[in-house]
Amino acid sequence: MAKWQAERDYFSIFGKFKIPYTLYRCEAESNIKPLDAQANLTKRCYSYLLQE
Repeated sequence: MAKWQAERDYFSIFGKFKIPYTLYRCEAESNIKPLDAQANLTKRCYSYLLQE
């Protein structure tokens, strides 16, 4: 399993943020980002409120 650090842009009502996270990848799976699920982050870079 490969592991590396990355950043993601995130826009909310409080402004733009860079969110650092650890990305995991193995041959059988696509990229796994555990922080996205734990923090309830969207697939896109906009918060749920801004998507409405």
